[in-house]
Amino acid sequence: MSYATPSDLACRFDEQTLKDIASDTGEPVADITTDTAILAALEDASGEVDAALQVAKTYSAADLAGLTGNSLGLLKRIVCEKALVFLLARRPEKFSSDFFDAAYKRSEDYLERIRSGTRVFDVDNNKDAGLPTLDGPHTVDWMNLNLITARARNFYPHYGRRLPLGR
Repeated sequence: MSYATPSDLACRFDEQTLKDIASDTGEPVADITTDTAILAALEDASGEVDAALQVAKTYSAADLAGLTGNSLGLLKRIVCEKALVFLLARRPEKFSSDFFDAAYKRSEDYLERIRSGTRVFDVDNNKDAGLPTLDGPHTVDWMNLNLITARARNFYPHYGRRLPLGR
């Protein structure tokens, strides 16, 4: 299942250019919504997004399919850029390698940012993943236990040097 449609691709890039790139005969394709090259490029791009974002269970296919709003728009943008790269690879003689390389690098860099957590989609499990939390006892909790380390002050290091400070 592709995360973007040919209509999404046409909204983000020039439709006439897409028709030219997808053509195998030299004549622009009549309808991009049914063209097999465009549909294949969108599926391939969606597959790359799946492969990149499911590393370490960052996102599941259900998470990506359930996106809405701006997150869905960003996902479609990434898929469309990758699909454009795949379509450009079909016609390397028409486009400079600099243009192709820049488009590929931009899409890969953004996927890497999402995969690494620098950017996240609007999925509750991932929004709080980068926030540090303290799990375990605080210094005050240890001091209230009145352990041997508290009673033999000159023998053991002070609590403040061993544990995270207060609440």
